[in-house]
Amino acid sequence: PPATITTTQHRKRPRASKITINNVQERFCYLQRYQVLICKEHATGIQNVDVHLRDQHGVASEERKSIVEHCRQWQIAAPQDVELPAPLGPPIEQLGEPLDVYQCRITSDCGFCTANKIRMQKHCNNVHQTA
Repeated sequence: PPATITTTQHRKRPRASKITINNVQERFCYLQRYQVLICKEHATGIQNVDVHLRDQHGVASEERKSIVEHCRQWQIAAPQDVELPAPLGPPIEQLGEPLDVYQCRITSDCGFCTANKIRMQKHCNNVHQTA
């Protein structure tokens, strides 16, 4: 029998609601303890405010400039410099419900966690030289 070809239509994800200079304080949350800026709608840390506003919220260039300038009041740490909470400690409320993750237990002091099984396998191979 001939091969069956299946096509899948992808629905466009609706763009998030618009952030303006007037509502940025309500839409973003700065966690001083971690030096992380959180988008409440996406429950995610924002590394580049300008790119997040453009790509996720469709904010026009001029409005983005004023919002980015407003956000300069906060010292935002680079992702690799953020001090992470304890792996099994209380969740950060502004990031939403915790995800199920894999936790490395090869050594008692490792503590590496990821939601990605392949990333965990790579970690074990690269850091602990396991097969």
